[in-house]
Amino acid sequence: EDRIYGAGISMGAMGILDMTMRYPDLFAAVQPICGGVNADRTKEFTGKTAFRFFHGLMDDIVPPKFAQENCAALKTAGAEAVIVEYPQANHNSWDPAFAEEDFFTWMFEHNKD
Repeated sequence: EDRIYGAGISMGAMGILDMTMRYPDLFAAVQPICGGVNADRTKEFTGKTAFRFFHGLMDDIVPPKFAQENCAALKTAGAEAVIVEYPQANHNSWDPAFAEEDFFTWMFEHNKD
């Protein structure tokens, strides 16, 4: 129960963020890739979930500012939130994200305690 994790790509990233906003105490860590939710929702986040966003800066499907605004709002709300940006990546930022050496270890370092 203390080690429930989530990740999603594009609409899946939006879905995992929506679910985390609705159930702020469910996940230990989530990693949305090229997605986001309305930043008004993330600035009100009260849970202990850690967030690591991934986004291509050339994304012409989901604008990078979506993840940037979510990450900034979560930090303001007191959450652990970081963003990894890929200057040359378009929407397919999941390839470099999954190639990150610590993709899984970063998640597994987190628990809800």
